[in-house]
Amino acid sequence: MIENALEIAHLAQRLVEDEAEHLDGRQYRDWLELFSEDAVYWVPLREGQANPSELNVLLDDRSRMENRIDRLEGGHAHSQIPPSRTSRSVTNFRTAQESDEIVVVSSRFILFEYRRGVQRLYGGRYTHHVRLNGDRLLIKSKRVDLVNSEARLGNVTFLL
Repeated sequence: MIENALEIAHLAQRLVEDEAEHLDGRQYRDWLELFSEDAVYWVPLREGQANPSELNVLLDDRSRMENRIDRLEGGHAHSQIPPSRTSRSVTNFRTAQESDEIVVVSSRFILFEYRRGVQRLYGGRYTHHVRLNGDRLLIKSKRVDLVNSEARLGNVTFLL
């Protein structure tokens, strides 16, 4: 059982770092295992957007995340042939205990994507709500606030 707040903060930060490694390595099944069954993955369209029922860049529940992975791995995501190569840096971690079982991890990221001779740069803030589940942490929700969310983003069918 995880009990120490400092240990929880460290493990939550490590979870976010592991997630980035899985995404950049295209280890999508390992990535999905970091999420709880009731997970939500949200990329709002507007800065400061509070309501996911508005128009979004992306709003996936666990089932849609699984479908996205099936398309990426099965060659059915034609917009990802050839697949994007990505490299991201995640930094400026802040953690806060929201409740007895939820820790909020806020971080900043820079993501480089290279595909078909074109390099794109994305940056912004990640907000992960991490659920304490005994001796394991799982991502309950991930919010990606892109600095350029209102700009023409191009093909973001890879995972941010």
